[in-house]
Amino acid sequence: MTSEQLNQFILFIYRESHRVPLVQFKEHMLLALQDLLNFDKAVWLTGSTLDGVTPNGIATINVEDQMISDYELYKEGDPLVPYAIKHPLKAFSLTRINNYENWLRSDNHLHYAKKYDMRYVVSIADDEPDSSLISAITLYRNESFEDFNDKEMKVLETIFPHLVEAHKQSLFLFLANPPEESDKQTNWSYAVCDEHGVLIQADSYFSHIMHHQWPQWSGTQLPEEIVAALNNKHFEFDALSMRCERSGDVISIKLAHRSNVDSLTPQEFKISEKIKEGLSNKEIAKAMSLSPSTVKNHLSNIMRKLSVNKRSQLASIMSEHS
Repeated sequence: MTSEQLNQFILFIYRESHRVPLVQFKEHMLLALQDLLNFDKAVWLTGSTLDGVTPNGIATINVEDQMISDYELYKEGDPLVPYAIKHPLKAFSLTRINNYENWLRSDNHLHYAKKYDMRYVVSIADDEPDSSLISAITLYRNESFEDFNDKEMKVLETIFPHLVEAHKQSLFLFLANPPEESDKQTNWSYAVCDEHGVLIQADSYFSHIMHHQWPQWSGTQLPEEIVAALNNKHFEFDALSMRCERSGDVISIKLAHRSNVDSLTPQEFKISEKIKEGLSNKEIAKAMSLSPSTVKNHLSNIMRKLSVNKRSQLASIMSEHS
């Protein structure tokens, strides 16, 4: 990964913290991280260390609920997460800890790690000593992968503090602007304009979403249809929903797709198209140079966004969208 790619990913993290609903943010970021570091399971834990490690929020990808429940039985033998918490912002690999050979003979390994196919594990954490709050990410690879190398661990160390900070921003944004009930599962794009519809600032997704309603739009002057609707708190266009809030001479705008298919990322859309064509996860993985577990995780995210639980339902929606 080049420094330019790394910088672009960090920018992506902060932009998504303002666009993706808080309830989806951690899982959304783990999926993006999976495309970067290629693992098959992940856990992002937030909580405190006042009484051991006490989680108050857990986001996962490709992790069974039972795996989280079983961890309570074996966490005392976990040599990695507690060590990472004591050494903030450093990534540690399970295969490189001093007592690794002893751990291979432990109940933690024999009855927990092996059960859930955890061959290679890396953890990184951050804590706030004054409040005892922690955030920790653990990534897992099974036997089909190679161990995490130094370069990958350095990438994780660079990205992790930004993930933690962006999650805080997402939380504070949610507290300052709690969504309406109908908005909670919607990915909004944000902009600020003056009363004449001239853009003052917009997030990176704004142009993309605008082009679904106005394909030829460019520049800072918003289309006449938006300008005419700026005094409405809620307004529905053919392809977009708009929310407006006036503060003096400036107006904040939120735009979202009316069709959930349009809210899919380019990667998710490609996978959905291949589901429509009848390809299996393995065939999609091969065609897109992804691991099957990555395809599976994206598919789970797609089905959540589109409120379906069967491949046939997804294929039907994509056919209608076409």
